[in-house]
Amino acid sequence: NIVTGSERGAPAGALTFASLQPLVSHLVETVVGNRTTENRDDQLRLASPEYENINGASGLIPFGKGLAVAAVVPFNPGRSGADDKHILIAVRTLDNAKVADLGRRHGLGKVAFLDTALPAPVFSIPVPGPNGTQIGHLVWDHFRPGSDMLPNLLMIVLASVITIVAAFGVLFDRLRRLGRQMSKEEENTHRLASHDHLSGLLNRRTFTDKFAAEMERCKRNHTGMALHMIDLDRFKDINDSLGHQAGDEVIRQVAMRISNVVRGADIVARLGGDEFAIVQVDTETRMEASALAERLSEALTRPIMFGDAEMSIGASVGITLGPIGDLDTEGMLKLADSALYEAKSGGRNRHRFFEHDGSAINRMKQLVEEELRDAINNDQLELHYQPQVSADGLRILGVEALVRWRHPIRGLIPPLDFISLAEQRGLIVPLSKWVLKRACQDGKRWAGIKVAVNVSAAQFKQSGVVRDLVDTVHAIGFDLSRLELELTEGMIVEDEDKAEQAISELREQGVSLALDDFGTGYSSLIYLRRFSFDKIKIDRSFLEAMETTGESAILLHSVVHLGRALGLSVCAEGIETEEQHRFLQAVGCHELQGYFFSRPVLATDIDALLSRTVPFPKAA
Repeated sequence: NIVTGSERGAPAGALTFASLQPLVSHLVETVVGNRTTENRDDQLRLASPEYENINGASGLIPFGKGLAVAAVVPFNPGRSGADDKHILIAVRTLDNAKVADLGRRHGLGKVAFLDTALPAPVFSIPVPGPNGTQIGHLVWDHFRPGSDMLPNLLMIVLASVITIVAAFGVLFDRLRRLGRQMSKEEENTHRLASHDHLSGLLNRRTFTDKFAAEMERCKRNHTGMALHMIDLDRFKDINDSLGHQAGDEVIRQVAMRISNVVRGADIVARLGGDEFAIVQVDTETRMEASALAERLSEALTRPIMFGDAEMSIGASVGITLGPIGDLDTEGMLKLADSALYEAKSGGRNRHRFFEHDGSAINRMKQLVEEELRDAINNDQLELHYQPQVSADGLRILGVEALVRWRHPIRGLIPPLDFISLAEQRGLIVPLSKWVLKRACQDGKRWAGIKVAVNVSAAQFKQSGVVRDLVDTVHAIGFDLSRLELELTEGMIVEDEDKAEQAISELREQGVSLALDDFGTGYSSLIYLRRFSFDKIKIDRSFLEAMETTGESAILLHSVVHLGRALGLSVCAEGIETEEQHRFLQAVGCHELQGYFFSRPVLATDIDALLSRTVPFPKAA
């Protein structure tokens, strides 16, 4: 607005020229200094021609219950005449409502203009008027700028607390789930280490421990138990005709049926292949043991379906009641195994007891003394060969010779029944020589194939053992570089110096040496460093507890890499499943041996396998 000196038509209560005169005069003087002003044509005009260098000015005066703000600036309306200079006066009224609004915008509360005495206590600043006089005060209540933030801050703190509590809740839940998961994984790892992965039953190692504990309990409490050894009938025929997947299904079904027949306290295990074992606890009589054997026979003779194929099997059971004197678990297993072979020889799908009065043991000792020597001299024993194949399962690299005694009356007598007795009766040396001769004779027709022969401790102790062995092989015309002798740690421990000398002489002749059952002793690493072995054979007990995860798998992985780091060939025994095969291939085993590829077979069967382009198509 251009405020003129006229008050005509001014509304009631409006600012008038008269009310603005003191402020305007002060402001003009501030703008033009000591220059004089005149009121011409009812307008304020500047007398100084240098208006372009003049700054504006502003000031406050009371107005009603508020303030009026006036500003004065130079103004040229564009008229002619150098001395026709003007001043532009702009006025804005601020009542207390507007003053309070300005206060709120600047973070203050209840701001007002007072031209009266101030209440005490009060926060205020003086308001200067024209000529520097004080015209009043701007006042506000006791207010902190942070007070507006306090509710928001409380909400932020509350939200933060809720968020933290929720985060802790989520974290606690995650930790609880992780704990349960780790506990479950630990249980699974323990189960994998103690159970057979295919059947879900205990493996041989865990079974032996539980069996030993049960025997100790029986001795303390003067109670009895029965050990059942079970071997499936016609299982090999199913594997050969329908494949390993059908065989695996049979194992799973048999394990389930056995578990449904026994009591909860009984101990059930899969020992390997198609062999199972049961410890029937708190059993005193043959009648109780026979009743379980009959239930097993009934359950296992029911057909098993595999796709559209119906598979019929049976089971032979050997039973021994115990405990028996000072016999340990291994002794009890041998007795039950002997009874099992009697059951098989008697026509299969039946059970037999081992006599506890010692007569059966005496009969076996007498049989060994009277007939085993004749069997050796008359060439009445058999050698079976189990292939040792490449890691991919496609090539036969060697065979291990395993002796069998097929008695004309008792049938096939297992090695467990006559090898240890042969050692006791001094027949192990001639038996070992027979095995070496026959293995070299058969091996001559398998070009490029290693032939592995087990050496007995008694044979290794003999003076001149190396010379005698070399002469025997030369007489047959077999290449010594294709002969591999398998020694155990026990043989070396008895006389380390003599063993070291014999091993050195054998290596000079070109004979390969393998440390058998590696990992079952307690000084294997010492012997690997001291003696010059070409191969280590990982004991099958590692595979019985092995799965592709767990401690056993880690240990087996470490053993393989140890052998490779020492420049040794590594062979794993006891492979029965494709999963074991693939795992051992992945960790770096050089050779593999087990029922998954082939059972021990006659030499003619090895001829047939070697004549095939791919000897083990199922394994491939």
